[in-house]
Amino acid sequence: MPPTTRAAFLLTAGLLCTTAQADTGDIRCFQSPGVGKPLRLAFGFPPEGSKTAYVRYENGSANIPLKLIKSDAVETAPGRPMEITTTWKEMMPGGGTYTVVSQGANVYGFTYIRAKDGKAYQFEQDLEAWEEGGCRWTRR
Repeated sequence: MPPTTRAAFLLTAGLLCTTAQADTGDIRCFQSPGVGKPLRLAFGFPPEGSKTAYVRYENGSANIPLKLIKSDAVETAPGRPMEITTTWKEMMPGGGTYTVVSQGANVYGFTYIRAKDGKAYQFEQDLEAWEEGGCRWTRR
């Protein structure tokens, strides 16, 4: 294996291990609506102040580490939680981006944009799949 390829492999493997062992914060389950077989993923919201998160697809073999690249907060009404829009980039060459719109514990928008062609995938929260420590998808 060439030295540059080996270095990239070791860096990616290290990031995956670090992400898998890190405090996962709040895990939410999502699925893409309106398609024959929905795409399903778990999104690990990070603990407050952290700039890394992860996603794991239903049939994925590992967590995909994400890096926070943008965060905007808007006050929608006095006394209400701020509406927060965060954008996360997959920490791998050619990785796509995830945009999450939330207010308090509610997630109002979740979009993935694939880097290679710019195709956008909309997701909605899958409350039935959530269980302590992760997501469990059953054939419905």
